[in-house]
This record gives sequence, C-alpha cells and structure tokens, in this order.
Amino acid sequence: EDLNTMISDALCLYPRICKSLSEVVMQKTKGNPFFVLEFIKSLKDRDLLKYNFHQRRWVWNEGTIRAEEITDSVLQLLSSEMNGLSDNVQLLLKVMACFGTKTCESVIGYLVDSAEYSAVDDGLKKAVSDGFVERNRKGTFNFVHDKVREAAYNLIPESDRKQVYMCFVTCFCCCCCVHFLVHAFVTKCFDFVISFTITWEECCTQFARGRM
Repeated sequence: EDLNTMISDALCLYPRICKSLSEVVMQKTKGNPFFVLEFIKSLKDRDLLKYNFHQRRWVWNEGTIRAEEITDSVLQLLSSEMNGLSDNVQLLLKVMACFGTKTCESVIGYLVDSAEYSAVDDGLKKAVSDGFVERNRKGTFNFVHDKVREAAYNLIPESDRKQVYMCFVTCFCCCCCVHFLVHAFVTKCFDFVISFTITWEECCTQFARGRM
C-alpha cells in the first residue's frame, strides 16, 4: 500500500490506476527502496514507462514490465550511471568494491594518505550524497545494495584487478609500517588473498619492497 501511494504521488495518478504497476514493481523489487527507485528509472529510460501527451498521463505496458529481468536491467542502469561519474567518485567506488560490501573508515584514512588514492575522500562525500554509499553507526561505509558493489567492481577492467590490489598492499604496507600496525596489514592482505585476486606470496613480496 505504501509503495502504491509513493508511485501514485510520483506519477500524479489515482492509486487505483497505479495499482497494477505497483504490484509488478513490488514483485520485481520485493519492496527494496533502492531497487524500486532504480527499477522505475530503468523503465523510464527505456520508454517502458512514459508520459503520453495525448492522454495527459503516464502510461506503461504491464505485460512487458512483468517480463523484465530486474537484475540485468538495474545492473545495466547502474553501470551506465557510474560511467558518467567524476574520476574521484569512480575511484572511491572501485576502492570500496575491492573490499566487499562495506569498508572501514580507517581504511579510507590509510588510502587518503597515499598519493595515488588521496582523492577518495572527496569521492566518498559525493558517493554518499548520490545514494550509492551510506555510513552506519559502526564507522563503516556500506554500499546500499550488493548490485551497487557489483556494478562498481565492474568499473575495473579484469586485466587491471591484480595490479589494483597490489597497489592497495603497497599503501597499507607504508601506512602500517609507519604506525606499527602489522596486524592490520596482515588482516587486509588476508582479505585480498581469500578473494583469489592475489597470492600470499605476492603480498609478502610487496611488503618487503615497501619496507625498503
């Protein structure tokens, strides 16, 4: 009922007229607020939901929308949106995607201290305001949905992913050696190793180089 009211208000139509559309949207998104907004934007961008000037109202084809695969359409829309973001925001999203669905504030702090990732702080503010990332009470930054993280990770060409992780290792090596945070360094390297992106031997080699 709340979803139907929201869609009714957005389209300036009576709730009874929007009910069939709302039911399909609910079925596809399970009521997830992020998916609801992205799915509706996806429908509009592909003219599956459009304004008819002759009827002076929004119209849609329920059958076509019902056949839509939300995972593919939302991921495609997210990828398109992210490709249009500034370099700083894209960099932040790529960084966070490598750490999973959430990233500790301290990790962002370590990276900001490095020349290569100094812009992630500015990117973080924009990513939060744009709704891709949110901060929780535990001091971590989370992607608002797994599909946002997936789209962000896809911004990194597959051939470049190992090098990106190796750069992270170098950054953490420098920060952790300065602050004597060997445990933190080992923990982060372990995270990268279990992602099957780089090997433990590569982490150790990079650590040795960073200490020279």
